[in-house]
Amino acid sequence: MEVVTSSSKKYQDRKETISRKDRRRDHKSKKTFYLQSSFIIDDLLHSGDVLFSDDVTIYINKIADELLKNNPELRKKISFYCVKSAAPNAFATDRGDIFVNLGLLAAMKTEAEIAFVLAHEIVHFEKKHNITSHVEFKKIERKLFNTKSYDKLLEKSNYSKKMELEADDLGLKKILESQYNPLVSDHLFDRLSLAHLPYEEMKIDSNFLNLPGLTLPSTLFLSIVEKGKPKDDDSENDASKYSTHPNIEKRED
Repeated sequence: MEVVTSSSKKYQDRKETISRKDRRRDHKSKKTFYLQSSFIIDDLLHSGDVLFSDDVTIYINKIADELLKNNPELRKKISFYCVKSAAPNAFATDRGDIFVNLGLLAAMKTEAEIAFVLAHEIVHFEKKHNITSHVEFKKIERKLFNTKSYDKLLEKSNYSKKMELEADDLGLKKILESQYNPLVSDHLFDRLSLAHLPYEEMKIDSNFLNLPGLTLPSTLFLSIVEKGKPKDDDSENDASKYSTHPNIEKRED
């Protein structure tokens, strides 16, 4: 039903959920969000990049069944999909579609780590973070209309970080109610922060580059490789203050 139902029908159904008590501007913001997201999500579902009924997707859904075994009503509202993308990412939509990239699964060490990521995304849906963030961002745009763009970006970033920390906290509670190890998140964030790097540290014998009559001198090869840094490293200029996610130390706390 999720795939064959038209985007316009999904938009109409979601539009009807908007409370009549909402302020006029908020009501308009939600309608715009539902209209745009309905077609964007369906475009992804029909793109050929999403896997259906494959072994990995079935596996992901079994983990979700364990996480939501005590909340069958919520489980019925959520659909999990795997996406053929190397990017280490997962995201939830406001209508209950949760997409997990194969690149993210490749960065996981254990099933418990996958469970934590799913729990985090479940909270985003459960707490309606997508739609509330959209409405809040519109309010920030109006409130800071005459201010510099980076002031707006900073306030939006701070709001997004609050949503992420809430998803971490409540996601961990779901882990505690399941069969998975609650200590799973100890090193998970450290590893995810480096997931953008293409390779793990490994020694490669440079002799395979040598040819008969041609030998590359050892001075051309690094003896020490600088350690990779997380994308949201909080050093010097603190560029991470504009990020939508909190830094690793805050998330691990």
